[in-house]
Amino acid sequence: MASTNNYHMSFEAATIETAIVNNNKVHIQIHNTTTQALVDTGASISVISLTALNKAVKHPKIQSSKLISVSGVCATIHRVCGQITLPINIDGYTFSHTFQILDIVNTGVILGADFLRENNAIIDLQNHQLIFNDIKHVTALYLDEREQVVGLVKTITANNIPPNSEFNIQIKVTRTSENSLVLLEPSSFLAEHQLIGGRCLTRIKDGSTYYRILNPTNSTINIKKNKLIAKAYPVDENCIYTLDTNDKISTSSLHANTNSCNKPIDQDLDIHIDKENLTHNEQLQLAELLTRNRDVFAKDASELGKTHIHYHRIDTVTDKPVRSKPYKQTPAARQETDKQIEHMLQHDIIEESTSNYHSPVVLVKKKNGSFRFAVDFRKLNAATESMSFPIPRVDEVFDTIAESKAQIFSVLDLASGFWQVPLDEETKHKTAFITHKGLYQFKRMPFGLMNAPMTYQMLMTKVLKDLNWRIALIYIDDVLVYSKSVAEHFGHLELVFQKLREANLTLQPSKCHFAATTVKYLGHVISNKGIKVDSDKTAAVATYPVPKSIKHVRSFLGMCNYYRKFIKNYSKIAAPLSRLLCKDSKFRWTDECTTAFNTLKAALTSAPILAYPDFSRPFVLSTDASEEAIGYILGQVDPNTNLEHVIAYGGRSLHAAEKRWHINEKEGLALIDAIKTFKPYLSNAKFTVYTDNITVRWLNNNKDASGRLGRWSLFLQSYNFDIVHRAGSKNNADALSRRPYSECTTQEDPKTNSPRPPISTIEIPAHHDKIAVTFEYDGERNSPATINLMETSINAIQHPHTDVQDNPLLSHLQMNDSDFIEIVRFITAGELPDNHKHANTVYIQSQHYHISNGLLYHLHQDRGKGLPPERSLIRQLAVPKSLRKDVLDAYHDCIAGGGHQGFDRTLASIKAKYYWPRMYTDIEEYIRTCETCQQSKRPIHNRPAPLTPIPTEELFSRWHMDILELPCTSEGYRYLLLVVDSFSRYPEAFPLKSQEAPEVARVLFNEIFSRWGAPRTLISDRGQNFMSKLVQALCELFDCSQTLY
Repeated sequence: MASTNNYHMSFEAATIETAIVNNNKVHIQIHNTTTQALVDTGASISVISLTALNKAVKHPKIQSSKLISVSGVCATIHRVCGQITLPINIDGYTFSHTFQILDIVNTGVILGADFLRENNAIIDLQNHQLIFNDIKHVTALYLDEREQVVGLVKTITANNIPPNSEFNIQIKVTRTSENSLVLLEPSSFLAEHQLIGGRCLTRIKDGSTYYRILNPTNSTINIKKNKLIAKAYPVDENCIYTLDTNDKISTSSLHANTNSCNKPIDQDLDIHIDKENLTHNEQLQLAELLTRNRDVFAKDASELGKTHIHYHRIDTVTDKPVRSKPYKQTPAARQETDKQIEHMLQHDIIEESTSNYHSPVVLVKKKNGSFRFAVDFRKLNAATESMSFPIPRVDEVFDTIAESKAQIFSVLDLASGFWQVPLDEETKHKTAFITHKGLYQFKRMPFGLMNAPMTYQMLMTKVLKDLNWRIALIYIDDVLVYSKSVAEHFGHLELVFQKLREANLTLQPSKCHFAATTVKYLGHVISNKGIKVDSDKTAAVATYPVPKSIKHVRSFLGMCNYYRKFIKNYSKIAAPLSRLLCKDSKFRWTDECTTAFNTLKAALTSAPILAYPDFSRPFVLSTDASEEAIGYILGQVDPNTNLEHVIAYGGRSLHAAEKRWHINEKEGLALIDAIKTFKPYLSNAKFTVYTDNITVRWLNNNKDASGRLGRWSLFLQSYNFDIVHRAGSKNNADALSRRPYSECTTQEDPKTNSPRPPISTIEIPAHHDKIAVTFEYDGERNSPATINLMETSINAIQHPHTDVQDNPLLSHLQMNDSDFIEIVRFITAGELPDNHKHANTVYIQSQHYHISNGLLYHLHQDRGKGLPPERSLIRQLAVPKSLRKDVLDAYHDCIAGGGHQGFDRTLASIKAKYYWPRMYTDIEEYIRTCETCQQSKRPIHNRPAPLTPIPTEELFSRWHMDILELPCTSEGYRYLLLVVDSFSRYPEAFPLKSQEAPEVARVLFNEIFSRWGAPRTLISDRGQNFMSKLVQALCELFDCSQTLY
């Protein structure tokens, strides 16, 4: 038989006989709600569905249960939400019993064997009676014969069924609940079209599933869209029993058959499996293992687990609440905040709060345009007591793997791991965050808390304590499972899955990697051939290019000199390179230099300089940035020798867009890249950052949480570190930031990560201030652009006044001017004001200034459309207060400079060369008060016409009305219709429950027109209620004109 589209499935499979029996049920009453309960001797526990519980009890007090999950008759795993003790009334007799709560729609209430045993009850099936021996009472059982709700099975798309083929059709099923088990029965439509449909059990997911159809004819048969091809009958899983047959088919076969139409487990969950390391049978075994443990994987937030093994507690050093004002948000940001809060409320991540703690919410825009919801916990973290927990030594970890002689590995990653850890009930109120709609607090551990990584390490150690160091290794939410053989590995995975299930933890399938022979773990490459250092750790030094100039040699030797105490005979080895630095010596690279260079590189990338990390000691991180690249070194100080050892090197060249950043931003980028690269070492411990740019420390306190700096600030708030200034000459990372790296082949836009189109560039000679450029391009011959340069000096027309830039005291005046003194101090000495808010302002403003040849300049990006290239970036001289009058006089009063031009032209002329704060206002005021301009120029602004009051008429001839919104009263009144007579100014106010047109028209007719007579005129604003056809008809009826303003 032919197969189509890889959907071939055999119809000769053995038939499974099932019996669906009627249920023995009894009427019960829970509080004031009457329902039915299934009496089931096959159930070892009594259960109640979450839906039935919410119907019977308004605010149920759910307690934690010792059970994690329960298994149905057909081997389906159901997660236990908790337990509750309820009073059950049967025929006037009340029984108190504890029920396990399941989140299943069709379960209702089941009285299991524990209830029957506890109350000494006997079931008489012949007489349909439930007998309670202790109280001598007999109640009737009845058979549940309610009419079933039949679902409709329709095609989603049109399908062509090839001749003599079987075909899987995707179908939609109505009138069924999510994840329910249904029996599909073919409809008469198939028989009428000579098609055969199977009779099968299947599970509904997202309202759809697959249905198998056979075309036994010799012609293609078309099934149109939305055709009814089958009917779906709901099936109670507790009432499915497998009958003994000669083929000995088990319920597992049934369960496998119900999923036969689904995608393979690795495609469905996007799991990475190294299939090349497995035989075909081993691949099938692994797929069956993953399918059987599907419940430990979470595809989205609705499937996230919530452990009961460990809780995160927030202990603060003081009882004083930590409070912060909410950050201002745009209407769009408030809408996004509401959306994300609703999502977290639905998935039980947060809850409403009345806490006296509150931290602000920030929304950070991702590169894909979406927003990341985060809470600024920096003040809370500053007041939080730090935790400590023993971290295994890396050398011990690798010794354990080496001794195991493992051949196959799997790396498991938990899904949104922090959100699977509940917060301690006593301290969770400290995570409260404030929004425009009120306070909320987390129920599960959020990202950004100080001790969150430590808590997760403690949790995973508890969960896998029997397996840790034996078949698995743990680092926060990363689990490495290792084994000697494939068969043994599958058994180890089963054990790990079982431990995760018992702890109610779930994995992120897309981040799991199964059956690999080579994996990266803790900065090393682990394989079946052994363990080696990850080449990325030493690539920055191992690939250090041969120096091409004395400057490069000096930079390389500066890094080597920092570690010279570890290199035996350092002076002798480095002598050929040191001679290149002698005064008046020419740069000549010889074979001796090459030998010395390679020897020093080898020494820097091996012991004793390169050492294993010791997690019991703090780490030190050295970062640096240059105009072309960034570099960083992770190290530790040996307490015995007080010498710093290298753990890893790192660095890279800057993208084209990054090269245009301010140096402070480049230094910040170096810190962010370094922490991301060395995250396995730094996320769980306090460390010290050494940098030669003191402004980096303000990045950790930045409150301007927007864009790139906002993302960096939020990223850093979950790390515990101190920043120490180290002079550039003593910074060991300096060389890595100044060595040349390979350039990127394409330039990327930092906002969209998409390649930039190529552009033409020219170099402007240093002695020219401005150049006019004309581009001529011959498109037909694809010839290079021809550039015609027309040189124009800015100072072609000399002003009669002395140029401000030529003032010999300009530098002194700038340095002591109140508008620039703090910016100059920060740029030259790194000094900031003591006031934090003022210091943050100075830091942000300083990014737009630079000092050249002792003068302070302001950088201005003119974003006007149609501007020539030379106007895109303007370097403006910062003008102190004492010289601003000279600039205004030269560019406005002077004939050569301005000739009393208008505001726009004067501003454009001055802005092209000069800048000072409030320049716009100063120029506007100067021109407005210029005596010559006022005497010679006519006014260009039209004067508004004078206001003329509407003449008053007779009493009650004209009414003015408006609506005022007030707090809602107990009777439901929320608005006031205010009406004022223009002649007497007599006011009246009428309460309204709504401001709809019928309500307004009713009050006007009953209270104004009927009492005071119809007026000649009604005056109101353009509210929809006043402009409605109903109010217009009322005015026309009484010959009343309506005036709107």
